[in-house]
Amino acid sequence: ETVWNALRIAYPCGPRHVLVVINPASGPGGAMRVYEKSVKPILEAAQLTIELLVTTKAGDAHQRAFEIMMNRKNAHEFEESIEAILVIGGDGSVSEVVRGLYQACQNLGADWQQSLGDIPICHVPAGSGNALAQSLSRLAGDFCGPVDAAYYTVKGNTFPLDLLEFELSDGRRLPSFLSFEWAMLADIDLGSESLRCLGDLRFQLAAIYRICCLKRYEGTITYLPYSDENIDHPIPALSEPLSKASFDDDSNPWVQLDASNFHLLVASNLSHLDANTPIAPHALPDDGAIHLIWTEGDTGSGTKFKLINGLLQLDEGKHLESPFIHSIKCLAFRLQPKPGSRAAIDGEEVPNEPVQATILPSCLRVFTAPPDFSGPPLPQPSL
Repeated sequence: ETVWNALRIAYPCGPRHVLVVINPASGPGGAMRVYEKSVKPILEAAQLTIELLVTTKAGDAHQRAFEIMMNRKNAHEFEESIEAILVIGGDGSVSEVVRGLYQACQNLGADWQQSLGDIPICHVPAGSGNALAQSLSRLAGDFCGPVDAAYYTVKGNTFPLDLLEFELSDGRRLPSFLSFEWAMLADIDLGSESLRCLGDLRFQLAAIYRICCLKRYEGTITYLPYSDENIDHPIPALSEPLSKASFDDDSNPWVQLDASNFHLLVASNLSHLDANTPIAPHALPDDGAIHLIWTEGDTGSGTKFKLINGLLQLDEGKHLESPFIHSIKCLAFRLQPKPGSRAAIDGEEVPNEPVQATILPSCLRVFTAPPDFSGPPLPQPSL
């Protein structure tokens, strides 16, 4: 009791009732071991009330997150409600929780974006990619593993996180805390599902294979550049034209890329796509921007060499120094792909059809170490 009282005095803003989501199928399959060894002792020492959810199928975490947020409508349940969610697994598990909270907040109606941050999320890395945990580690300037994640949850230290909102051609709207992948990157991610047991090595092996078998992808990419002048610019629905003016008109802020020789496209909300891939090394969780990165060109040996060279420089974040790899910050973008490619939002496949994304600034909160802005971010060790 003395220890508990001391913790409450030191960390009065920390949660008292938490949901712990464990996905035993994530990555190499060690999520339960991570909980028992690294997370549970800290939560119990702080005398937190723990609700444990061990997922058995896709959608379990989504459903529970949805229920928790909806229950907050009832004032008499508020004092007993879940105050935080710890996700022990990979980025797919985090995505399920985010989508559950997002769907519930939309159902709540007015001010739903403000409600998203009412229940902070902690990502305890135990999956193949662990992009959120690694991006937050980079922000803190130090490696943050499962013990650190549990500690900062107890401490109640949170940081804002942007969210991407995607509009699909079938009318659905999906949230994304991580990324949108199209063309070769989607082939790498989705095509390596059977190699999950290898951890993040699966992505490296799949990337080498896809580069060796390089092909072209056709589509049109249109984006609204990030600038103070464009922040309040209206974003039309996916079914509507982006502007009445032509793209050559200076009054039209939208920029269009129309090519038949794209290789890859990624729209990232975070600095990392996985533990070893700082795809957008200067991205911050709350910078209010979508980081759009793409390559285009032929499929010859020279192009393959450039892609491999970029891959080798990824771990140090130096790939963007190559003129072959294009990168911009934007507030929204629209992709109109041709047949023959794949697309994924947070690692989950979506139809290869027109899609549009906008940024929802700082609407989520995540537990993490205090950020370190004293110097340039340094590469972190693998989680």
